[in-house]
Amino acid sequence: QLDEAASRKLREIVEKRAEDLPASLSSVQQALEIAHSPSALLLQVAEKIIADGALAPEELKTLKMEAKLAAKREEQLRKQEQKASKKQKKEKSGSSSDSEDSDSDSDSGSDG
Repeated sequence: QLDEAASRKLREIVEKRAEDLPASLSSVQQALEIAHSPSALLLQVAEKIIADGALAPEELKTLKMEAKLAAKREEQLRKQEQKASKKQKKEKSGSSSDSEDSDSDSDSGSDG
């Protein structure tokens, strides 16, 4: 699903490349198929497609590598966030059991 800005850019491509629309849309399709973030990628390549009608194979290859790197970075961030979340939960559960222990200590101290 494209966001609003990318949808507008796609419409602009269709309007401005009407004479060679199949080739232009083929470039759009190829770019979107490899995109990690389709809307962002379409905004990135739209002017090139409008100007030239298509993306060169080298450009598609570069976009594919960039998409792989972006996916890898996102996966690393997701793993770091999961690790941090687990650590926070562990620390929270440890601190809540500490406070329960101190509550029970204060209760037993008032009896004697």
